Amino acid sequence: MAKDIIDSKGAKWKIYQLRLTLDGGATFTVDLNLADGDKVDCWYNTEKPATGGSVDFKVRAGNNIIYTSTAATTASGGNTSDRLPTFSAAQANGTSYRLVFHNNLADKNSKETIFTEITYPGKDTGDDSIFIPLETN
Repeated sequence: MAKDIIDSKGAKWKIYQLRLTLDGGATFTVDLNLADGDKVDCWYNTEKPATGGSVDFKVRAGNNIIYTSTAATTASGGNTSDRLPTFSAAQANGTSYRLVFHNNLADKNSKETIFTEITYPGKDTGDDSIFIPLETN
């Protein structure tokens, strides 16, 4: 689901909220194209999986990893969550960024359901975009 908002300074933002389920060992990516200086915010939270589990979250800029999650596991057995510190796109990193979610459990039946929210500039120029691959059953 996408939503446009305008903050108190008049800046326009886009917010995407996603719910996805990853099998054990599976990876899901979200690609962002950003202009120099654009800011991005992201958080995720997982449902308690039946078999326990953990999610690895990274942000890549080209071949460089600019953020790696230190997922906080709660006492309720397998719940993980993290909030990416707001980052600004930098010319040195290029304009393409990839958010990577990975279920670290090898057993394909060890599913993780992830809720995430991604906020990025919603410029009318179209300089910024998000690509979310869809898979149908």
